[in-house]
Amino acid sequence: MIAGIWLLARAGTVRSTMYDLSKGTTFEFLRDRELELLCFGPYAVTLHFGGGIQIQIEGSFTHTITEQRATPEASHFPLSQSQLMRLLLQRVTQVTVKRNGTLTLGFGNGDTLVIDGNVGPFEAYSVNHPDGLLVV
Repeated sequence: MIAGIWLLARAGTVRSTMYDLSKGTTFEFLRDRELELLCFGPYAVTLHFGGGIQIQIEGSFTHTITEQRATPEASHFPLSQSQLMRLLLQRVTQVTVKRNGTLTLGFGNGDTLVIDGNVGPFEAYSVNHPDGLLVV
């Protein structure tokens, strides 16, 4: 797929907007969801939330730990280490998304996860939720 954002609805229709999210796109369905499971692969991390919602990260992301004073660096695959386990059983308390698809999730323990959006040339992440699949 050329760098872009695709929404595949369950009804089988395909809508696409290249490079930027459609105006009004929201990820509010993630708010108050608990992170139940993390799955690590060589080139992906999948976050499993309640309600059958999953985020698969294949691009760069930054995990900011509340207690750390140093500026965090972006993580890239393959991962050699991770502190993402701190997010398990935490609820999403903040959700923001930029037009380029960069998704910021704040968690109950104060940590923040920023998933970089459309930085091309490949998909950055995908969100599978009851209304469909969103690929950024």
